[in-house]
Amino acid sequence: MGSLKKTELEHIRQLISARDLRGALACLNAEIKAHPGEPNLLAELGIVHCFRGCEAEAFELLPLAAQGERGSVLVQMLADHLQCRLLLNKKDFDAAKRLELLKPFNASPDPMVGTRISACLIVKNEAENLARCLKSLGSFIDEIVVVDTGSTDTTVNIASGYGAVLGEFEWNDDFSAARNHALSLATGDWVLWIDADEEVDPASLSAIRRAIVRPQFGGYDIEIVNYVDEREKGDTFNHCPTRLFRRLPGVQFTGRIHEQVTPSLQDQGRLWARLDGARIFHYGYRPAEMKKKQKMERTLSLLEREVREDRLNGFQWFNLANAYLVAGKLSECENAGIQAVSLMPDKAPYGAHAYAILVQSSTGLGNLDAAIASGQEAVSRGFGTIAVLFEMSQALLMANRPQEALELSDQVMTMGWEEGAPGDRGIFTHKRLIVRGQILAVLGRLEEALECLDEALQVDPDFCAAIYSRGAVLERMGRLTDAVQSYSRAAQDEKNYTLSMKGCGRAFAAIGKPLEAADAFRKAWENSPSDLSSWVGWTSACEASGDVKAVLDAYEAFAAVNIPSAAILVNWGRALEAAGDPDRALQCFADAIKQDPAFGNAYFNCGDLLYRCGLSGEAVHLYEAGLQIDPSNADGWFTFGNALAKTGFTDRAVTAFHAALERNPLHQAAMHNLSVLTQQVAA
Repeated sequence: MGSLKKTELEHIRQLISARDLRGALACLNAEIKAHPGEPNLLAELGIVHCFRGCEAEAFELLPLAAQGERGSVLVQMLADHLQCRLLLNKKDFDAAKRLELLKPFNASPDPMVGTRISACLIVKNEAENLARCLKSLGSFIDEIVVVDTGSTDTTVNIASGYGAVLGEFEWNDDFSAARNHALSLATGDWVLWIDADEEVDPASLSAIRRAIVRPQFGGYDIEIVNYVDEREKGDTFNHCPTRLFRRLPGVQFTGRIHEQVTPSLQDQGRLWARLDGARIFHYGYRPAEMKKKQKMERTLSLLEREVREDRLNGFQWFNLANAYLVAGKLSECENAGIQAVSLMPDKAPYGAHAYAILVQSSTGLGNLDAAIASGQEAVSRGFGTIAVLFEMSQALLMANRPQEALELSDQVMTMGWEEGAPGDRGIFTHKRLIVRGQILAVLGRLEEALECLDEALQVDPDFCAAIYSRGAVLERMGRLTDAVQSYSRAAQDEKNYTLSMKGCGRAFAAIGKPLEAADAFRKAWENSPSDLSSWVGWTSACEASGDVKAVLDAYEAFAAVNIPSAAILVNWGRALEAAGDPDRALQCFADAIKQDPAFGNAYFNCGDLLYRCGLSGEAVHLYEAGLQIDPSNADGWFTFGNALAKTGFTDRAVTAFHAALERNPLHQAAMHNLSVLTQQVAA
């Protein structure tokens, strides 16, 4: 059995420094099997146990582990941990006993360790939110530090009422500078970074108490649940930044926006971990709150400044892409996303999220080939997470590649949500089911599609995208009354209102309820006056109901907000003529010709009206003009022949009827009129 190689020991230490505790533990177990009782290995194993929160197991490795090169590091970790346990609970007799047993190893707790927590906030005009935040801190926070950056409401008074240490900071468009000022006023051993529009989940207390007795960690990542719509239990975007960290010299925030403390922990070689069981709820990303405080404008301005000053910063390009996505600026988002993925390192912790944003933006822009290619690139770089493949499956569906989309959906359905991964966790809980249902519907597997959508709605009963998709499937299944119910529910979401009301209109029309269909299409069009299909549905339903006035009202409403096309003017003219208003009808036909002189149908309709009004000579000229534009129109030649015959141009009329029959040999009316005219000539 050979001696332990220095390279193996260094490799294990590198794994620990890289926070790969699982890999380090596997290597240690293998090496200890080959070198049982080796002090250096036992010391490293004890350190790994401490970082795994298994200090009791680490304690059992003494005294052999204490003889290792990093034995003193292990002993110090144990002493600091036990000291913190005692500070938190003076009746922790096990901690007291173990601390006593460490004395032979010259163990002395670091005077810098402790369990006092300072909550640090920077605020401005947060009177509506601050009390909720401070109340959530409860009894586990020892000190509250509130730095005001220029409030004009009662924010400072509220903070004072909670006994906060107050500070002021002149805002300079630098979040890190403001937060570092708050840090300078804190006196706790630990700092909880929180904002006024957030609150700590009450269930987090035990996790936080578990964290602060482990000063071997420089900090902890805490899950932030960001509410991104107005519903109480609506969509969320989750991420896990380092929010609880030790207050140590040199540990500070960096970055003008999307500031972080983690880089300074890395610079000091301090490890951090995810704090399971702790959560912070964030309400500031709700649309109404974002609009009220103009947060998006400020965020975009600061991030655009960041990338101008450091164009090679992939992380800030990623943040900018994310902000553009939230703002609905898809073209800018796609460009920033391309920059982000090209500049980021291969193992960037935000890599998968960056690719998901890029695929989503390209899909939204209709750049489907680019979206699919970006998804494939993500997979090749090791970022093929559930979020990326989910977005890619939607791109394939929109690209009319449903079978490939289904194959990818099969894969997505087998995947879990990676621990601590940022993004929309709803993808895992129910949104993948919605997209799968949409894919199955396109493939005609309607019953399976309905099952997927119903399962998704069990998770989020008010999710309008699922409700709308359910209505579309029911419509295709012929369950029209049920489809109307689903569409009506989906219409409660403003973003889906137009689509949903159009669905109602189609279903009502298919049921044979033109009045209800007209009302639904009208509401859809009034909500989106640029949506021509809604207006066409409205006019068609009015025509089906036989309500001439309603038809004309629809045309008047359209013309009040849009410039009617030549085709719409022609149809309007027909409706006016049917309503007994030939003068206005003629004006519509004339306006259609003026707007589009190359639109032959306008000449034919105008000629027809003149002919019916007894103005056959004028009609002849209109028909001639129309036939110069559209000489293949059999009906045009037929009506031209009628007008010629009416005005006494028999020979030309015969020629026109022959032209109609050349273009449509089965044109019965042309045959009949030609026969009559020929007989008259022969007589």
